[in-house]
Amino acid sequence: MPKTSITEQQKEWAIKISAGVATLVLCYAMMINPVLANFPFLIQGIRNSQQRIQLYHDIRDLKQNLENSESFMPALTERSQLLGKITDVASRNKIRVQTLTPRTEAEGSYVRLRVEMDGQGSFLSLIKFLQSIEKMGASVKVKDVSVLWKPAPDSKDRAYSLQLQIAFETFLKQRVKKNV
Repeated sequence: MPKTSITEQQKEWAIKISAGVATLVLCYAMMINPVLANFPFLIQGIRNSQQRIQLYHDIRDLKQNLENSESFMPALTERSQLLGKITDVASRNKIRVQTLTPRTEAEGSYVRLRVEMDGQGSFLSLIKFLQSIEKMGASVKVKDVSVLWKPAPDSKDRAYSLQLQIAFETFLKQRVKKNV
């Protein structure tokens, strides 16, 4: 059998190659593999961060919309003016207001105002009144309308032949923000 001799240079190359391979395996095991194992968690973290940013923008937009919608909302101190507007609209549309009963109920930083109105008028005046209330500007919503035919004893007064019961509802701001 022939004897092969390994030269010094070949030994040096073998040591360098085996040291390089050991270094690569060690670097992979210590640095690259942990990063690759955490990659799905990192991607999920990026997605969560993007969702949080989107939610932050949505909340900021909703707050701005709330401030804009509150700017048109009447304050609690304007309650009597609102009731006066309702009575004025009723008299302009030929409805006799017999009673106007407001009820307030606190809901967070707002007050729910429920107004019950009893009156008399004709069907046409009721329709015109409801259209005028809708156009009034304040966000007054008609919740209930009851109509009862009740002719007057003298048949001349047919303009007020219906007994009306109307319920309105709106929200009022409790505190008015001061602009500084």
